[in-house]
Amino acid sequence: MNHFVRAVCFGGLVGLLLGAACSQPAQQPETTAAAAFCQPRPGSFPPPATLADWARGAQLFEGLGSYHRAVTATPEAQRWFDQGLRLLY
Repeated sequence: MNHFVRAVCFGGLVGLLLGAACSQPAQQPETTAAAAFCQPRPGSFPPPATLADWARGAQLFEGLGSYHRAVTATPEAQRWFDQGLRLLY
């Protein structure tokens, strides 16, 4: 399995876990860190509900370093993948 597929699978898994944590019934006391994450803060925006919501506002940053790992993807996807690695490390 190549690294791009792993990164996409990991991102999907994180999204599923956060979605499951945010869908707890309201009558349970919310004492977990995941439940606290799901509570909107005053003046904040609601958490993204769709993939399009997650992508809105995404941007490529400059000055994160030069770490690169080649993947079999389009040049634009390569830039996003490299940025993800740089943010991770």
